Order: sequence, then structure tokens, then C-alpha cells
Amino acid sequence: MSVVAKIKGKVKFKDLIAEDIDYGVHDTAYRLREAPEEANIVIFYNVKTIGRGIEIERKSNSIELRLFSSSTRDDIRLFYYLIGKICNLNKVDIFTIEGEKHNLRELNKLRELELKDAESSFKTMDTLIKLKGEMTIFGARNPIDIDYSLLEYLEHNYDKYEKFISERQMIDAYYVAPIVMSDEAKCYQAFYPVDVGRFIFPYEPNIPYDTKSENIVIDKWYVFNMKEEKFVLYDDFINYKFKKTLRYDANHIVIDISKDELKDLLDKFEVDMGNK
Repeated sequence: MSVVAKIKGKVKFKDLIAEDIDYGVHDTAYRLREAPEEANIVIFYNVKTIGRGIEIERKSNSIELRLFSSSTRDDIRLFYYLIGKICNLNKVDIFTIEGEKHNLRELNKLRELELKDAESSFKTMDTLIKLKGEMTIFGARNPIDIDYSLLEYLEHNYDKYEKFISERQMIDAYYVAPIVMSDEAKCYQAFYPVDVGRFIFPYEPNIPYDTKSENIVIDKWYVFNMKEEKFVLYDDFINYKFKKTLRYDANHIVIDISKDELKDLLDKFEVDMGNK
């Protein structure tokens, strides 16, 4: 369960930025993007140890902060730091957590209690994954899929979990999401953009988060290169023997695509979309 704090007042998000603290917004694929000026819901995170981040929502006369379940200890520290910062900016010393009033004098005590409970929250996640098979952790920068085999790799250890989700989100790679299109007959196809560079792709293509509730079925999956205007079936792409790859999480792989590899892929496996 997430923990919600509320503070009366207003805030400019830029006033909360510090040396190791930044913020952005999640797009429909839960990837971090630069926040527009008009954004009222943002994600703050520690740039040196990226966890789940802290969601902050501006309302008419108050601010809400949300600490997510399965957060890291640095997330917890950031949560209470931001509470203190926002209270000081508004010159108030009262805030609520889960509806219960607290004073700024209690901040350190509350933080330490939350830190003591952090490993228990991780163990709850561990148990849920054992029952459900896997879970998506919506990190501050990118989603991370964790299954039981990955937890075993991490030895069911909270410290290793924190390190893993931070290191994965530190990878300088573009987390790719598909574009879904349909024709008049409601036949759906999905397209992943591909180019030279470092990308995070799923082992198996999947429906974007923003369309999962629509219960659509994708007839065919492709990757496409905009510059060459060429298309390749997803299975041919993901089975191509790229030289540099790295497991990202339970369901994704990091692929370094060279210029020569992209050309070879498109030349060998191009699909004639006129006869799809």
C-alpha cells in the first residue's frame, strides 16, 4: 500500500529541485519525460539512486505526496525530505499522513519508523510475486518487470533489489513502446520503432499500458525504421543475433544496434507492407 501525505498550501515544483533531486512526468508507457509547466502531477526522484520516486500532486489549496509500496530506502528519505521542504516553503508545521495529523518535530521519527518497515514491504512484494508469478514495478524512470526467478537471482534480498532497480534505470537506453493502429475492419497491428542506438525491447511484444483496458488483440507485430521506411516482423527482429545485449528485467532486453546490424536486419527481413 502507498503512503499519502497532505500539506496545506501551494508549491512550485522547481523550488524543490536540489543537487541530487529532479522531477518529470510519466507518459502513457510510464517512462519519465520532462514535465511541462502546467503539469500538476509529477514524479520526484534521487538522480544517483533511482527507485520508484515520489509522486507529488498539486491541488487547489493543498499538496499531496505519495510514497509507493516496494520503495527504496532513498525513496523514503526523499519522501520525508520533501514533506519538510514543502512545509517550510509554506511556513506551516502541520501535515497529515494517512489522515493523521503530525508536526514537523516528528519528521525524523516518522522517517526512521518507515525505514524500519521498508524491508517488510519488500517481503510482502516478494510473497505477492510468488503467488502471481510476476509484477511490474513502475520505477521513477522506467517500468521494471520482476518475476520469481529474478527475485531468486537477487537472493530475495532488499539491498540487492534496491541496487538492481537503480542500476537498470541508470542504463542510458530508450525504453521502446509500440504504436497501435487499426483499419476500418478493426484489425490491429503494432509497431515498435527501431534505429541505431541502445534500446530496451520486450522479449515478447506486449500491448501498451494505455490500451490494455480496451481488450484489443494485435494481429501482427512489427518493428519499423522511419528513415528507411522499412518494416520487419517482430519475431525476426527479436531473434536476430545482435552482438551486444543485456538482460534488463524479467521480460525485457537491452540491445545495442549498430549501423551495420540495422542494415543487415532490414535487408534480410523487410516485409512488403503492400501485401501484409
